[in-house]
Amino acid sequence: MADDESLGFVSNHDESPRAAPLPSGVSTITNSGPDVDWPKAAWLREQVTEALGQDHVEASALLDLLARNDPVSAPETDGDTARVATTPFVALGEYGTRASTVLLVEHSGEVTFVERTYDGSGVATSDRTFAFLLA
Repeated sequence: MADDESLGFVSNHDESPRAAPLPSGVSTITNSGPDVDWPKAAWLREQVTEALGQDHVEASALLDLLARNDPVSAPETDGDTARVATTPFVALGEYGTRASTVLLVEHSGEVTFVERTYDGSGVATSDRTFAFLLA
């Protein structure tokens, strides 16, 4: 949810519906929500912040960050749970990344929304791009 001044997070995950404001700047949201800072979320926030410092940012470059399937840090434990916390892109058969979304908003009000979808084996199946101007 958003207005001219702020952006918020709304979830019904874990049977506890909630809404919370997101801080200014770059936010990353995992399946655990914005209040759990998994290693992959911290890494992505750093990488996206660095990318946004460039003169121009391509949605494809940000989607590439989201598609990283190598751990960004050493897992604290072994197994799939540790992999989920440290790897931005997860492909574990029945559980994993099914879509990655990039939303770019220019100072001019131009918005580009790009969503890449994946099948159960982690193969990209489609990209959808929508562009519009904020009123």
